[in-house]
Amino acid sequence: MNELRGAGVVLRPSGPGDIPALTAIRTTPEVRARWRGGDDMAAEVASDLADPATHCLTVLHHDRIVGLIQWYADGSWHDGLLMDLLASELVR
Repeated sequence: MNELRGAGVVLRPSGPGDIPALTAIRTTPEVRARWRGGDDMAAEVASDLADPATHCLTVLHHDRIVGLIQWYADGSWHDGLLMDLLASELVR
């Protein structure tokens, strides 16, 4: 998949270079409360990105990583997709 570009937002496939920024977002209290995680958050983020069943897109706002969108087929009765959005504050 290639990048999806909007006026100020870009969605692109996630990669290893995104791990530090995504780890920082995942460790914020607001995000950690929903996504949880263990002591080695960088390893958990790396594992999420490496999972072949999960598709991850990094969200950039004016060239700054502000989040992640991931989706996966869950194999349940509704045979749909589940989507999670991990996002930091866009403006600090």
